[in-house]
Amino acid sequence: MANVTLQRFSQFYQRNRDKYHSASPVIFYVLQGCASFQFPDGIVGQLKEGEFTLLDISLLADVATGSDEEEFQAIGVHLDTALLQGINAGNQEYVFGESESGFALFNHNNSTAHALLDLLVTALDGEQPADETMNYLAKSLISEMLNTHPGLRRLIHNSFELKVSQRVIQYIEKNIRNEISLEGVSRTLGMSPATLKRRLSAENLSFSNLLKEKRINYAANQLRASHESICEIAFQSGFKSAAHFSTAFKSVQGVTPKEFRSRINWNREELRHTTV
Repeated sequence: MANVTLQRFSQFYQRNRDKYHSASPVIFYVLQGCASFQFPDGIVGQLKEGEFTLLDISLLADVATGSDEEEFQAIGVHLDTALLQGINAGNQEYVFGESESGFALFNHNNSTAHALLDLLVTALDGEQPADETMNYLAKSLISEMLNTHPGLRRLIHNSFELKVSQRVIQYIEKNIRNEISLEGVSRTLGMSPATLKRRLSAENLSFSNLLKEKRINYAANQLRASHESICEIAFQSGFKSAAHFSTAFKSVQGVTPKEFRSRINWNREELRHTTV
């Protein structure tokens, strides 16, 4: 899987928060509408159309995307930690402060960063984007963002110090369409299955629930963004049958995949009629 991936967001449907957050930093870019973020330390950041930031999604206490009547479109560019390790983290004389702002705003005034982000999104949207091109653009963009806001070095630094659960999430997200087992993940992390189960239990998590939640969240995004059949999405998400997928999906989302997609389409139609 590539070190840089693209995810599109909209306000067509009020989705449940992902219980298990992404393990990698995300560049969040608002294309239409506005979004606000609240962090555990009380800091609130807001993005308007054309603005973007670098976020550790796991730190967000709350996210809001404007009113129900306002159309919202945004892009999330997920960055693998393998890519971040090769980045020159801004001014080398910068020293971490005791209190770092969790929010750094970028807009059209940051012309170089904005141009690099647009090029990166265009590359990711291509039919067969080249990994080398995406990695180069992503590294250049992050380096430019760090030069502008050196405090983001804290976020980059923290992304290398992952909890066991975050390392498991990272593995699952990179192999979401493949067969995933406790034995395979534990072998990749350099520990026994029993040790991995014990380490996850210390974080009040279980491997099976973690895997199910991530597969369902991936499937929910596919139901929102693609026109593929529910059966195809079930197999893409790692389920062996549509029936098993439907049962697992309802246990997490509270509705079946068919009902979930119908509500999205209904909200799209409502939004289209209110904006005509």
